Amino acid sequence: MSSLVHGPPEWQNTIKERLMAKQVENELYKDIVDQYRRLAKTARELKVRNRALAKSGGGPSSAEGSSALLSHLDAQLTSLRSELSTLYRTQAASQNKQLSMADALRDRDEEVKGLRDELRELRDQRDNAYRKDRDWEERWRVRNKDMETLNDELLSLNLELSSLAQQNKLLKVDNANLLQRWIDKMNLTAEEMNIEFEKEQNQNKAIKEDDDDGEGEVPISISVSSSMDNLKEDNTLIGNGKDKGKTKSKSPTKVNPSSSQTLKTPALHKPKSTTSIRTKLAGSTPTPSTSTGRTRNISSASAIDIKEKEKKDFQ
Repeated sequence: MSSLVHGPPEWQNTIKERLMAKQVENELYKDIVDQYRRLAKTARELKVRNRALAKSGGGPSSAEGSSALLSHLDAQLTSLRSELSTLYRTQAASQNKQLSMADALRDRDEEVKGLRDELRELRDQRDNAYRKDRDWEERWRVRNKDMETLNDELLSLNLELSSLAQQNKLLKVDNANLLQRWIDKMNLTAEEMNIEFEKEQNQNKAIKEDDDDGEGEVPISISVSSSMDNLKEDNTLIGNGKDKGKTKSKSPTKVNPSSSQTLKTPALHKPKSTTSIRTKLAGSTPTPSTSTGRTRNISSASAIDIKEKEKKDFQ
């Protein structure tokens, strides 16, 4: 295949060299053929002359001389004819060989043509294969870029998901802490109110005992908070991140009397149990004793203010 690309094949050069050698050999025989042609012409001339001499000759001496000449000429003619026949045979063999070589050369030319067509097809297939290979490389390059982009997006989404899950967990913990602190604060407030209520009940009980001893009805000035709206709790969140919602400063609960009410203390019975915060703050008015006729007035605005503060603290 490389010989077809760079030049003619070796067998073609060999055939060409052989044909050139045959042509040179034929040129050598050309001189012989020319000599044979001249010899044949000379033989014809001599034959014509011998015939003329034979017709015009007389006497025995002339007859003997002519017969010797004729025999010599006949022998020479026979040798020349044999040589001519040999040359004809050689020429025929050369022509046959030349024809066979021409046929072989034609076959080789057809074979070379087929090989050239096959080479052209193979080159086209190679070019197509190169183009397909480049196309596939480009496609794989694009796919690799897409895969890298998708992996980056997946990693970013996983990071966002993990951060959101962590934030959700922290928020749950913070909510649980806030709820627990609010519950603790409400329990503390309820305990303080229960203590105040018990103190008030004890005072009322002491007053009732004094009244039973015969001292009569004595107006007693009791400083009671008409509303619990002065309960203040300052909760400050310190820090961020993991320390969020973990530190709060609580101000002590202060009960400041807003007004002093002069009440006629009724005979109250101590409740069996403390129920809810709202009941204690609103302070349902106890039924006064028929003997004393005293009444106790508690402002409903205080209960409303306390409810609003509870909602704010819960929020």
